[in-house]
Amino acid sequence: ATDVTASSITASSTIINWNDACGTNNYTVQYRKVPSKPWISLPTTFTTSRTITGLLASSTYQVRIITNCAGGATATTAFINFTTLPFRTDNSVLVDENALQITPNPASDNIELSIEANAKVNVSIVNMVGQVVYEQNNITVDGFTTLNLSITDFESGIYLVNVNGENVNVTKRLIVSK
Repeated sequence: ATDVTASSITASSTIINWNDACGTNNYTVQYRKVPSKPWISLPTTFTTSRTITGLLASSTYQVRIITNCAGGATATTAFINFTTLPFRTDNSVLVDENALQITPNPASDNIELSIEANAKVNVSIVNMVGQVVYEQNNITVDGFTTLNLSITDFESGIYLVNVNGENVNVTKRLIVSK
């Protein structure tokens, strides 16, 4: 096999294509998540294309093709890398947890919320009883923004930080420890 490519990459799948190099009997496609997880072999195929499904979003993978040539010879291609897309719903809403970072966490007095999006977003912090203890709406995020918040009035406990907008919907846990 030659010219191995990954195309139509989504959050959980890709199509692997390659060219026949030796009048092949069949191929075995192997892939693995980086860094260096064990190779996973797909069932043997007689075509020069294979769809891989069940991948994790925002993850880098390696793929290689084992060619079983006529006459019994085998050859393995060098691996190629590809990265799956962030997980999205409705083809537009980013639910990738990397879109929101909370530091420090746990925290006692101040936190920094780093938000990655391209939209106006609403930020809320809710305690475990369901009470909204912080809310700020219509924050314009053009790629990346940071909010510095005082949490000195928060009781010790677990809170949910929600970021919602046109193309983002992320919830993360915040631990307040005094």
